[in-house]
Amino acid sequence: MRGLLERYRRWFGGAKADPEAMDTPVYPIVHAAEVTVEVHSANGVQWDEPLLSDALADFGRYLSGKVKIISGSALSLEGAADGSVTWEQVYSLVGGLPLRGPFGITMVSVPRIRDREVGTGYCIWRPDGGHCVVIQAAWASRCIRRTGSWRGYAARWIILHELCHTLHLPARREHRASLDHCTHACCVLFGGGKARVLAHVLMRGLRRPGLCQDCQEELRQCRVEGHRMDDGLEAAMAWYTRRIELNPEHARAYAYRGEEHWRRGQLQEAIADLSRAIELNDRAAAWYSFRGFLYMQSKQRALAIEDLRRCLVLRPDNAIAKANLDELLASSPADGTEDSSDATTSAVGG
Repeated sequence: MRGLLERYRRWFGGAKADPEAMDTPVYPIVHAAEVTVEVHSANGVQWDEPLLSDALADFGRYLSGKVKIISGSALSLEGAADGSVTWEQVYSLVGGLPLRGPFGITMVSVPRIRDREVGTGYCIWRPDGGHCVVIQAAWASRCIRRTGSWRGYAARWIILHELCHTLHLPARREHRASLDHCTHACCVLFGGGKARVLAHVLMRGLRRPGLCQDCQEELRQCRVEGHRMDDGLEAAMAWYTRRIELNPEHARAYAYRGEEHWRRGQLQEAIADLSRAIELNDRAAAWYSFRGFLYMQSKQRALAIEDLRRCLVLRPDNAIAKANLDELLASSPADGTEDSSDATTSAVGG
């Protein structure tokens, strides 16, 4: 009985706040003058254009600038007879797609991801610093073709949910649940799979899906501070630096600022920020992968191998790290650098 009550409370009354969360807002995409969204489909999945336009219009309400939509290509991935693919294939695909500017979002719809059966959509960081929204259309394939129905509303809700994850909301600990979800059942960022859509419908009806009042207030305050900054990359750099000043142990802010340094060609500054981020959180596999990539660019082969191997210990399915490591191991060590066997000992010993 207690379990049923807890499930009812979570679905319809909200979720528990994450006790480990900190008040660490990071969403510079809100400050961008233009956010580019490139839409792709894989293995025969067709987006419903009106439904997708509605979801992107919903998302555009929360941005200061405009949303520019680019029609991508029809992609083909080797998969099963039903078109399903693996997560490693998806991750490799994401890493190979072009990034349309520093504030770019790539959207890809795939029929089904065989080793990710639970979720309907994912928002992941691209290796070059952008975002990618992956929609798994297996259970939603019918609803994507029925825009006016409840199923159509559910598909629109799923797309908006993943797009809003690029805003890195919520930040306030009192309404931030685990995995960057919101504790309020009326919010499009509420977590919980298919149940979250049902909860959202019961709380709001079939009205336009959107963020709760608390998340919208965070965005409003973000815009107020953002207006004091310049647009574009300078705003992002200033925003991350300000987060670090407010919270010197904000690991993600160091990692994101490191990416901004990299875009400017400032490799040593980027490595320093990534190193600080890893010092604060040594379980983030993507940060080891990115720092390994930075070491590759700065010709520090042994350190790159060590970081990439550490990443693969934490996330064996990281295709980007695996490809970079294979490239390093296939090449000969440069004169004066440490041999890869030494790096192996260091990585295993650590």
